[in-house]
Amino acid sequence: MGLSLRDLQPHYDAVTERVGVAGTHDDLAPFFPASPSMLPPLDIDANGEAVFAQYQRKRTALNAEGVFIGRPWVAACTRPHRGRGPHAYLDLEYWADMDKSIYRAQWTLEELEREPNFIYVNRRLVERFEEVGRGVRVHVTHADTGASETHEAGALVLAAGTLATARIVLRSLARYDVPVPILCNAYSYAPTINLRTLGRPTRDRRYSMGQLTTIVQLPDRILQAQIFSYRSLLTFKLMKEAPIAYRQALRILRLLIPHFTILGIHHEDRPSPGKYAALRRGRDGGPDVLELRYRPSADETQRQGQDERRMLGVIRRLGCVPISVIRPGHGASIHYGGTFP
Repeated sequence: MGLSLRDLQPHYDAVTERVGVAGTHDDLAPFFPASPSMLPPLDIDANGEAVFAQYQRKRTALNAEGVFIGRPWVAACTRPHRGRGPHAYLDLEYWADMDKSIYRAQWTLEELEREPNFIYVNRRLVERFEEVGRGVRVHVTHADTGASETHEAGALVLAAGTLATARIVLRSLARYDVPVPILCNAYSYAPTINLRTLGRPTRDRRYSMGQLTTIVQLPDRILQAQIFSYRSLLTFKLMKEAPIAYRQALRILRLLIPHFTILGIHHEDRPSPGKYAALRRGRDGGPDVLELRYRPSADETQRQGQDERRMLGVIRRLGCVPISVIRPGHGASIHYGGTFP
């Protein structure tokens, strides 16, 4: 897009200050420049500690191969920040918001609703916008009554998610049948057994988000992986996959789950003719349809397989034995974008 780090840094700094980001300066500093308002890092769990200790022992050799591991930057308040936090280490991030320490957009909405010059208009489906003079007019449909409405303002910030934003912009500009790029960083995850935690007690004071970030610097790209634990997630999802009776599966999983280390591998993506979104007019007056096509080339798929094997080799050296590699499919990670610069 032609945007430099210098261009973007003030905006990252502003977002970091608003949402509260916990992190530290470590071996990932060359890849993630710090912001002045960063909060102290979260304490990693026993799984993360075991992996990180192995990395520290082999750090010189791994760095020489382009492998770097450090703490992830998590949108969490490790101390009181803008009326939220501090994080209580209850391992409930996927289920509850008691201390509001993990950032969610609703906290910003609550802040805005306290301002006298802010109005929140709910339950409206945005159909399109049009520029009128020096302002903009937004056409919406009331989700409950079906009534049409218009709202006018001096400026419009459109943030409806990747696909809905594409639909609104293409319809508003009457760019039907005009393809725009769609990108999705392919995602796979590998459950592993962390051998260095077997027989060691786990602890309840922990958090559920990513524990470590791994970067592999390749000649022409970066491969990234996040390291998670499984304990805060649902045991029955694993029980139903086990090839034994539920009673025995439950007993085994209760022992194994604290030692599961999940490796989430993220590949880069680049535009190509086989990846696009295009808005089509509905048939017989029906609603418009956003057509999505995502077909990576054979070379991309082959390269991703090679990169996954490289990353699995790294995690083995750190004491974790992969059980399998699961590829949930394009778009399953919701990490897609690239439609508009």
